[in-house]
Amino acid sequence: MTGLTRPIATLKPKAWWEERLAEALRIYNANHDDKRNLADWSIADPRELQDISKLDRNYLVDPDGKVKLNLGSSVVMFHHGIINVDIQPLHEYAHHNGYNFRHADIRQGLAFQNSESVDWIYTSHFLEHLKREDALRFLKDCRRVLKPGGVIRVIVPNATYLMVRAARDLGNYETSLIDDFSELSYEVSKCDNSLDAFYALACENHHALYSNDTLSALLLEAGFSTARNARPGDTEFDSNPNAVQMIKETYDMFPDISLIVEAVVE
Repeated sequence: MTGLTRPIATLKPKAWWEERLAEALRIYNANHDDKRNLADWSIADPRELQDISKLDRNYLVDPDGKVKLNLGSSVVMFHHGIINVDIQPLHEYAHHNGYNFRHADIRQGLAFQNSESVDWIYTSHFLEHLKREDALRFLKDCRRVLKPGGVIRVIVPNATYLMVRAARDLGNYETSLIDDFSELSYEVSKCDNSLDAFYALACENHHALYSNDTLSALLLEAGFSTARNARPGDTEFDSNPNAVQMIKETYDMFPDISLIVEAVVE
């Protein structure tokens, strides 16, 4: 249980949270026009994007000497020198909260000119937004930039779990997906049956569904040597220092509905 034995938060007074949450809401509203279609949020002007291959290596490398990526971060960013990358222009949000952020479209490639230059990659609830062929190309690029011994941790909606729950819940409104996950998604809160809730959780704005077998197979096809299912906050590669460090420096969002698969480069 590598990740669950450590302290995971530092408590702050209420005033501290009120100040930062108010500022985060202001930044979010400034960057998101509700009149736009949600699908348009993924479109960025290429002139605004940054070429992360041209950054000073001294900026990329953490004091621990490692290059660590959080790809498709959205607002779920991490400290510890991790490079958080997203297509949304979140510079102000990142700066206000002390995150290392790069604005880039990773669907077009990671842009690292040198292979085997990254120690580990974390990507959570991003891969399902890509079509399978694009997801495979993305994972191949992740494999290319990872050093030997490098690790990737991929988190997606757990389609198997959600399908089973939706089927089981039909007609049983006492233990439905709606009751369990309405606070997780506004779209779920508007549903009146479990099939619609399943669609909102697993399919809304997504291009692919994954089971443990299909995600593991995709990682192996991308060139990773080993792929293993992992539990939230833990790793199946206890002897790999990159995997252990990633668990200590990140946290897994939406653990109840997530599938987690780790893969290594040998």
